Amino acid sequence: MGSIIGVGIFSLPYAIASYGPISLAAMGIATVGAIALAMMFAVMSRRLPADGGPYAYPTRACL
Repeated sequence: MGSIIGVGIFSLPYAIASYGPISLAAMGIATVGAIALAMMFAVMSRRLPADGGPYAYPTRACL
């Protein structure tokens, strides 16, 4: 898990650096999106405390 997160943190700036100063805005948008996703998973884990993570939430919703 750590290497997946690390690759995202270190490769995103490199990938968007060629776009110039707008890359700072892109990094900010990516940060806001990551925080929103983390908040959504936090709410879902409180509402449905089950093993399985992201797989458990839609599985439970379809039942």
